[in-house]
Amino acid sequence: MMVDVDVVRAWRESQSDDALVLGLASALQDVLGEATVKAFLRTTGFDNRRRLARVFVATYYVCACAVRDRLQKVCSRVPPINSLPASIERLKQIAEK
Repeated sequence: MMVDVDVVRAWRESQSDDALVLGLASALQDVLGEATVKAFLRTTGFDNRRRLARVFVATYYVCACAVRDRLQKVCSRVPPINSLPASIERLKQIAEK
């Protein structure tokens, strides 16, 4: 397979850093949410799953905010976290039972 280096270079230059950062920011909550739930489900040795769910919800939020803050330093158009992904909402329901 032949690749035209000039075409690739033109494509890469047309992609702004802001677009890349905004793309990362849009995927951030779902990716971190799914990873948080996987970690919760794989954690063993705790009798009180409700308390553990609270810890994981808080951990998710701190991590998501830290990454968002870092991305906002690169691109001021990165939006704030206004809602939780469905995966974290489910964990939150477990924590509140």
